[in-house]
Amino acid sequence: MTGLRARDRGGPAGGHAGPRRGLAAVLAVAAGLEWLAYRERWLPLRWWAAALLDAVAFLIAAVVARPQGLPEGYAPLAPGAAAGALLALPALYVVSLAARTLRRGGW
Repeated sequence: MTGLRARDRGGPAGGHAGPRRGLAAVLAVAAGLEWLAYRERWLPLRWWAAALLDAVAFLIAAVVARPQGLPEGYAPLAPGAAAGALLALPALYVVSLAARTLRRGGW
């Protein structure tokens, strides 16, 4: 993932799907690691994915919330899409926490 800069504008997506695809890829990796954690495998790797997602979420929030708008040359990212991505992050971990708690009979 190259961040929010739209460097390659020659592809079929015109360079505008980069932020969404990049964030979706990182969320997919995190979801996969959470599934492995649910299966009691590779538990330490989930913290690296969480730290990476936190950094990505911070950068998205900082760039989208700029009073001047997105910097020139950045791929357009609608505030609604950014909010959806930022809400997907805690939802991923809340669902994982609930599933692991219910699996262990913690209720």
